[in-house]
Order: sequence, then C-alpha cells, then structure tokens
Amino acid sequence: MCGIAGYAKTPNGQTRSQMRTVRKISKSLLNSIAERGKDSTGIAMLSENSEPIINKTLTSSDKLVKSSKYSNIANQHRRNTSICMMHTRYSTMDRNNIRESEAHPFAIGKTIGSHNGIVYNFDSLDKEHKGLYSVDSQYIFHYIEQEDNLQSALDKIYGDYAISWTKNSNRVLNLLHEGGRDLAMAYWKEARVLFYASRPEYLDRAFTQYTVNAKIFEAKHSTHYVYNVDNFSTQASGCKTTKVDTRALENEYGYSYTNYGSCSIDGGWVYEAVDCIECNMKVDKFDVVVENGKYTCLDCEFINKGLDEKALYGLECSFCKDIGDVLHRDGKDYVCDTCVESPMREEVDYGYGQYGYFD
Repeated sequence: MCGIAGYAKTPNGQTRSQMRTVRKISKSLLNSIAERGKDSTGIAMLSENSEPIINKTLTSSDKLVKSSKYSNIANQHRRNTSICMMHTRYSTMDRNNIRESEAHPFAIGKTIGSHNGIVYNFDSLDKEHKGLYSVDSQYIFHYIEQEDNLQSALDKIYGDYAISWTKNSNRVLNLLHEGGRDLAMAYWKEARVLFYASRPEYLDRAFTQYTVNAKIFEAKHSTHYVYNVDNFSTQASGCKTTKVDTRALENEYGYSYTNYGSCSIDGGWVYEAVDCIECNMKVDKFDVVVENGKYTCLDCEFINKGLDEKALYGLECSFCKDIGDVLHRDGKDYVCDTCVESPMREEVDYGYGQYGYFD
C-alpha cells in the first residue's frame, strides 16, 4: 500500500493568501498519507519555464514535514507552480534493501508519475525487458511513455493501481484508478486549484482545518481524468474524462475485481469494506485473510509473513490449491471458504506441512 496526493493549479492564478493555503493543504496531505507507507517519500514540482524538481528521501512524510528539510520543499510551492505530485511508499519488494532512488515519483522520458498498488505481472515484464527496472511501478510509466495512447499502455499492465502522471506537459495532470485502489479529488474554484489524495478524508481534514469550500468526490473506476490547468476557471475545472479498459489481462491471469461486487450502481460496483488490523485501513473484502473474525489485507500479509512474491498474485488455498477471495488462516496454512465448509476435507502430511483435498 502507498499513498498519493497533490494538486494542479492555474500558474500565477492565486492570491498570496490562497498560495499560503495551498502550501498548508499540501503539507497536511503529505502528513496524512504517511499512514499508507513510511519507507520513502517523494515530491515532484512542475512549473512554467523550468525543469521539473523531484525530491526523494527515505524519511517518512510525517517526519519530513516536521524537519528543517521541509522548508526548502515548501518554498517550491510557488505561484508559477502548475502541478505537484506527492507519494509515500510501503514497499512490497525487497524490504531489506530499500533505496532512495526507488522512491516515487518516477521520471521516465517525458513522463513523471506516482503509483499506489501492485503490478502483478511484474515478473513477466521484468523477464521481457531483462531487468530494466527494479520497481514494478516503473513499468506503468514506461508504457505510458512508450505508447501513443493510454489504452495501449494499460493493455500491458495487470494489477491494482491508482496513478497520477504527466506526459510531455507541465500543465496537464492525469489521474486514474482501476477500482482496487482509492482515489478522491476536489476542485477549489475560487483559487483554481484541483487537489487529489488516496482517501477523501485526507482532503476533508485539510479543507476543514484551513476553511476551504470545495466539493470532494471519489473518482469513478476505469475513468481517465485529464486536468488541463489552462481550462481552470472560477466556475469549473474543465476536466475531460474517458472510459478505459483496466482489465485487459483479466482472462490471462484469472482475476477480476468486478467479480467481488455486491451490487452495481451506474455501471460501477459497491464492495463490502473491512478493517485491516495491521495497517488500520478500510479495504475491500477480497484478497484478505481472516482469523478469529479479524481481517488482514494482502499487502500486510505479504510483508508481515515474508511470503514469496507469487503471493502478490493472490493466496492459494492449501487444500484445493485455488486462489481464494477470502482465506482463513489455519496455523501456517490458508483455507478458502469452500474448503472451510466442506466436510470432505482431510489433513494429509506431504512432508511440507501442507494439506491435500480429496473427494
């Protein structure tokens, strides 16, 4: 799990008072998303007539905002700044060797982006590209950079994601999530600023504290939001949206978040939310582990149990060997709902402490 947040704004379109508020809200959002990852922090600043500035550190964002280092970063929120992208990382890869260079946002060619989620086909992509990147997220922005259109890039990615990025422009912010990761936005009309964050409560907390009146909404899944700051006005953001297919590799890998919805609303899905006892975040009730009525999300299970990377594709039932939506922890084993309820389940010792399923 990671956290993303940031803004896009009309350059030189804010009063001094509004710019002070932009800085304060940015600091609040950066502090809030720390709960989603403390392995690294990254902040990208894009401004008119200057090269992008990308700050990276292994200091967690909640500590960074209280340090002397943050004053230099705060000064980068200027009137001519057009886009700011912030990220906090909870690494799911090689946690014993976390490097500052692997902090988001990533700059690949003319594309700069941040990602919350997991690229499940990272191993196959890494094999195809002969270990080109050390972080799964980099392949998302690699394809966005290489492909002529977004759909062609998404067709090569299988995973969970909420992403923010720019490409060939310091005036256009792109936002997208595929349903498995959260994303919320709000447009402050008076100041012509669009804020976004992983969770709506992060925005609400900052707006309440600094008295900003802006309607917060959660992004629709599989919808590409394009915010061009040249279209911002005191009436509307002028956002353009396009539906995209975020499940192109679904049949190949056998996973679909739409299989888990309880009901449909306007073509979307409503999921039952549960609380992860490890990260204290609300997560959709699929790809979770339950023990004594308490839930652990797949990300936390992977980290805390030191599981093999193949677990990121989903956890396998120790009995039927199928990938389970909800798995029950039984000692060192995982049991799917079907096998838990089956009276024909037998324990069989294969010498590896595993179980077999027999009719």
